[in-house]
Amino acid sequence: MITYLLTAVLAGLFVYGWLQARTSKILAVGMMLACCVGVLFVWFPDLTQRLAHAVGVGRGVDLVTYVWIICSLFVSFNLHLELRRERKRFTELVRQLALRDDAAPLTPTPDNP
Repeated sequence: MITYLLTAVLAGLFVYGWLQARTSKILAVGMMLACCVGVLFVWFPDLTQRLAHAVGVGRGVDLVTYVWIICSLFVSFNLHLELRRERKRFTELVRQLALRDDAAPLTPTPDNP
């Protein structure tokens, strides 16, 4: 039962990744590849065990956890860098608007005679 549920969730994420291909090819390919590997591991759990032993990890679930942690750290770092870029762009935009408004002549308004 859980195998079918996990496969359905991963298939849904695969479709979402495929739809994101227009926005970001790298994200789409990475997401679709992760979903395919996930389905493979769901249907053949002994494969994770053999792969774990091949790389020197005791259990397959430990290997999956380690990979998940590494991927999560990569995504967090990537989001951090993107947020810094957006902050920098926003600061530049506000700076340009402030300089433009400062250069404009002051006109009397009802609030500011």
